[in-house]
Amino acid sequence: MLTPDTRVLLTDALRPPAGLRVDAAIATTFSLDLTALLLGPVTFATLDATAQVDGDDLAATDPIGLLEAVQRYSELTTVFCQAGGISVPASYRSVLTFVEGAVHQVMAPARGRLFHPKSWTLRFVDDDGAYRHRFVVLSRNLTFDLSWDTVLVLDEDESVAEPVEPAPISAFLRALPQLATSPLPEDRTAQVESVAASVADARLTPPAPFRNAEVLPLGLDGVTAPWPFPDAADRVLAVSPFLDAGLLRRLPDADDRTLVSRAGTFDRLGTVPLDHWTTRTLSSAAERDPSSDENAASPGDPRSTTGPVRETDRVRDGLHAKTVVVDSGRDSTTVTGSANLTTAAWGGNVELAVALHGRTADVGVRATLDGAKDVPGLEKVLDPFAPRSPEPVVDPAESTVLDIDDFHRRLAASSLRATLTTDIDDTDLADGDSTASLVVGTQGLPEPVSGATTVTWPVTLHSHLHARELHEGADVAWQDLSLRAVTPFLAVETTAGSGDERATRRCVVVLGLDGDVPERRHSAVRDALRSRDDVARYLALLLADPAAASPFAVGPSNGPTGASWSAQGGTMPDLFEPLVRAVAHGDEALDRVAQLVDRLAEMPDGDDLVPEGFAELWTVVEEARRAR
Repeated sequence: MLTPDTRVLLTDALRPPAGLRVDAAIATTFSLDLTALLLGPVTFATLDATAQVDGDDLAATDPIGLLEAVQRYSELTTVFCQAGGISVPASYRSVLTFVEGAVHQVMAPARGRLFHPKSWTLRFVDDDGAYRHRFVVLSRNLTFDLSWDTVLVLDEDESVAEPVEPAPISAFLRALPQLATSPLPEDRTAQVESVAASVADARLTPPAPFRNAEVLPLGLDGVTAPWPFPDAADRVLAVSPFLDAGLLRRLPDADDRTLVSRAGTFDRLGTVPLDHWTTRTLSSAAERDPSSDENAASPGDPRSTTGPVRETDRVRDGLHAKTVVVDSGRDSTTVTGSANLTTAAWGGNVELAVALHGRTADVGVRATLDGAKDVPGLEKVLDPFAPRSPEPVVDPAESTVLDIDDFHRRLAASSLRATLTTDIDDTDLADGDSTASLVVGTQGLPEPVSGATTVTWPVTLHSHLHARELHEGADVAWQDLSLRAVTPFLAVETTAGSGDERATRRCVVVLGLDGDVPERRHSAVRDALRSRDDVARYLALLLADPAAASPFAVGPSNGPTGASWSAQGGTMPDLFEPLVRAVAHGDEALDRVAQLVDRLAEMPDGDDLVPEGFAELWTVVEEARRAR
């Protein structure tokens, strides 16, 4: 049942089971907050089952622990998002340098449709190399929005009597690289294929009290999902933040039909399409997290004065869940996932939904609305609502917004490239303060919105100082940048229209970066590792067993590896025993340490950061590795 008092964080769904570690993670999302992208690696590294990680925790996270988590898990994490769907961050963290390779922009196969699924496919592994899978289907994007959403977790369980058929999951995963606007690196493609192959043998179980379930990928070439609803039913409960009249007409006829949506969506429809529906909205008390700032705008995104009324609008709070419950006699079907009740969602968008089946008494409409003993129902947080006008209320800027969004998607899909040049070959720059220039080529830009102005800037810089106009035929350049400011994440802002039709929209596009240099990543490492103590703590984390220690444990925590997050008495952690154990076991942690040693050797001040005595110890370790 949907219970309004049950709060589940995304991190709860991502955290590995006891004794297992993440082997691969593949995520899909419509919109993406770059900082939220760090949630995956941080959660994978946080083994404390009681820990809850959110945006505030990330802001307060020790940079050394964050760096270790991101470096350890970013290569295991691949995220596919709608081209033009990345939001402009309010601030930039240098650690995002290490997740650049995880982000891949995609487009739906059907022209004018969206890539809209929200999912995580997780593969865990134990010490014996045995896999266990988890498939997570959500209504929320990979953002820090405070919206009301659903999350469905399908865990692998060999004992399940009626497992979920995994073939649609495999087909969905295999289609993702083909949707990318730029070819994926071979290792990323191989990772996706490997997970698609292994999950095909997984026995995934639906959550109780549902008996069985089917995964429904929508909008993919060669993958056809059936319409999951009957023509008629006893009762229908439909929950969706966005609606259109065409899709509402396709839902089952019933004498008892309840429709839950947003006030702006109902007003946009008017009363005619809502005939024979009991209409509800979330109560005002439930609309927002009481701890949130009512007037806070999303990072880098001007807030619409009319609120979200289009599928392309970002829903930052209030209702965002997409679920339909249909009663047919003693049996009920619940369909949940990313698909709104719109013609686009069920007619061309790439979406993910899951149809769950169970007894009406347990999971039907009345059980969902009324709840049960000690379990409040959804009705508790709903208010009656009637549109303010019989006629649809249309935002005069809607056409402008749609045109800008379409331009941004085409721009993000146009394979923009930038060229990086640096002065790092200058032998006089021994202090490592290299400067760089970044030039974005503009040949082949998509046709702009008529009368629009588009400006752009690297997300590492402030727009009011560094925004440059973007148009065909004039390359865009930034000179005398520090390497820390160089990024493939380019913010784009377009303003078009006039009067009431005027609108401004922002997004981030991912550039191809020619002439990239390893020193750019060295700078990101140097931001976190400022002393020998920092490097020693980082080495201890690199050597830690991910299934036995967490870089985010509170206080001293000596685990089986002998390495600790904060050493006793503030002294440097003991590295000798973890190194010896790693050599004896042929541990892959040594590869991570070797990478850091090489990186320090390439940094101008790297020798000053190496802990005393470590160089000699590492020489012995290297000799032992070669002798194995």
